[in-house]
Amino acid sequence: RYERHNAEVIEYFKDRPNDLLVLQLNQDNLWEQICPFLEKEIPHVEFPHVNKKQNKKLARAVKNIKKNFKSFSDISQ
Repeated sequence: RYERHNAEVIEYFKDRPNDLLVLQLNQDNLWEQICPFLEKEIPHVEFPHVNKKQNKKLARAVKNIKKNFKSFSDISQ
């Protein structure tokens, strides 16, 4: 559902590219993408990343869960 929703949003804005900003939050140049879109000056501070380290731990945990889920589904078939 998540991926379908994203595709629907991108499709909706396809003829209005200046009205939608799609970000990859793991990139380093987020201010440089967000501020021009919002017509604001780029601040002289690092982009705030809340729980950046924790997000990496969560990503690893999700990856392990998916891996284990696949293993379990293989067993049950």
